[in-house]
Amino acid sequence: MRDDRGKTPWDIVSAIVDRIDEAWRQEGHVPPDVLCLRAQYTNLSGQLFSGRDAIVEGTRAVKATFQTEVMDRSIIDVEELVPGVIAANVASSARVSFPDRQRDVRGRQFYLIVQEDGAWRIAVYYNTPFSP
Repeated sequence: MRDDRGKTPWDIVSAIVDRIDEAWRQEGHVPPDVLCLRAQYTNLSGQLFSGRDAIVEGTRAVKATFQTEVMDRSIIDVEELVPGVIAANVASSARVSFPDRQRDVRGRQFYLIVQEDGAWRIAVYYNTPFSP
């Protein structure tokens, strides 16, 4: 199915994931323009952030604490549940650098993406560790 701009759910998720990666590298946080005003985010350690501003500040704090380089991100599955609501599963790997060591981290992200004010935005974002 395509939205009113001719984009498939896969295109929509891919654009959002690319925007997050770009902002993480350049700005050091998840960009507010991809988040619903009352979005919910659970990070790898299980910490819950509620609301766009809390998510941006929370991810900014993570980036200030240690360096994270996204190595790979792959969209696994995308499904339009009903018009205006998309569920997506994404796998990622990153290298996290602490002052005394580096660690490779693998995770799975679940996104619930909805149309809000004419744009596709993340309503729920859940990040969980993943082992092969």
